[in-house]
Amino acid sequence: MGGKPKDFLISLRPMSDKSSLVGRTRQLSANVLGLHAIPEFAHFEHALIYDLAAMMSNEEEKRIIERSLSGGEDPLEVHKVDSAGSGQQPPAGLEQLVSRIKEALCAKLQYDLQRLVDVDESEEANGVKPVTGNQRLALEYRTQSKRVLCSALQALGSPVPVSV
Repeated sequence: MGGKPKDFLISLRPMSDKSSLVGRTRQLSANVLGLHAIPEFAHFEHALIYDLAAMMSNEEEKRIIERSLSGGEDPLEVHKVDSAGSGQQPPAGLEQLVSRIKEALCAKLQYDLQRLVDVDESEEANGVKPVTGNQRLALEYRTQSKRVLCSALQALGSPVPVSV
């Protein structure tokens, strides 16, 4: 279990966007099972979604996924439009898994976003102003990271804190 943790990409725009060269490149090596086709997961590297699905799925959900991987019809590839025609529903039999993945992603993104906001608020409260090039670079990095986190949270349907 030891070793270096995996790195996963989260993108400001959907990974499939033509401006996301690294995102599209990484997606090519990912399993094409279909969870990534759920619009709420568009900002996340496919491998992250599949790793979460593997860790969080119960026995019945694992059986559904295994059947699809063994050459049966892929329940994840086809999404039903809801009765109002306003969006896509999670794949049959995997609604709860999709919900758990979304909750886990939201919790992690909100945590990371709050940490960045706390740093900015602390520096502001202490009157710290970026003076050196490295300090300005760090501030810009935090600003861009907050934009990515907010974009991904919005895609998941999670409220973004007003303080950002």
